[in-house]
Amino acid sequence: DQVNDMSSEDRTVMIVSMVERLEKRLADQGGSVEEWQRLIRAHATLNQRQQALDALNRAINAFAGKNEEAMDIRRFAEGLGLALGETAIQ
Repeated sequence: DQVNDMSSEDRTVMIVSMVERLEKRLADQGGSVEEWQRLIRAHATLNQRQQALDALNRAINAFAGKNEEAMDIRRFAEGLGLALGETAIQ
């Protein structure tokens, strides 16, 4: 498998590139609750807490007026240890 043959640095570059593409697509076209959750999780997994919080806020704004979807995103983020209104300490 090509991914398994990559160095950890090359895998990280590939993952970051995939996250950036998802980020751009969601910013340009919007997306489903699951896609926003994937983006939030990816940033959290990459230890990019501020980017995860930014994505959380954008996701909530994207579902303004759709309370059920917004609550799904909030609960998901809380499960990752993220909360709306939180600011990352650098």
